[in-house]
Amino acid sequence: QLLVNPVFNYHNFSASAGIKYQLNDKSYIIGNYSLSSRPPNPSELFSDGLHHSAARIELGDLRLKQEISNRVSASYNYSDADLNIMLEGFYNRVNDFMYLEPFGIEQTIRGAFPVWNYLQSDSELYGIDLSASYSVTDAIDFTNKSSYTIGNDIENKRPLINIPAFNTRNSIGYTNESWNSFSTSLTSEWV
Repeated sequence: QLLVNPVFNYHNFSASAGIKYQLNDKSYIIGNYSLSSRPPNPSELFSDGLHHSAARIELGDLRLKQEISNRVSASYNYSDADLNIMLEGFYNRVNDFMYLEPFGIEQTIRGAFPVWNYLQSDSELYGIDLSASYSVTDAIDFTNKSSYTIGNDIENKRPLINIPAFNTRNSIGYTNESWNSFSTSLTSEWV
């Protein structure tokens, strides 16, 4: 057993700035920069045993520092009576990014459990998001939402764990107000 007396003083600062440029009466672009910081939460600091709902052993780290994020994004927006499109690209550099990673397996009297450690590393996340909708008629519309994100651990020169895979969701909807506000849709999702 170890007696520790850690001191946790965190001073968080957040700021953002953006600019919007109107290309014409139907489209515009937006550029944003944001700075934010996040201290480690108690589970990232103090976890030391079996997480019953996840069925894994999680180990926190009292040496974790707050993470600081610098995010730059740009988006293009187009809108008219039938078609709406939003396309956004982003780059996020996170110093001391906190994440949970599998480390090994530990045998207990209850069985074998995977061990996960809270770690920290300078990282980058970047990607693209697309949202589009098109009104085929007054009653039929089509929508698409797609997202692609890449995450890299810069310090260890490897991809980050648990980054969502590319996904796209398409939907065709039908609405008829005269049928007691009837609406239905058919949706597909591909990951």
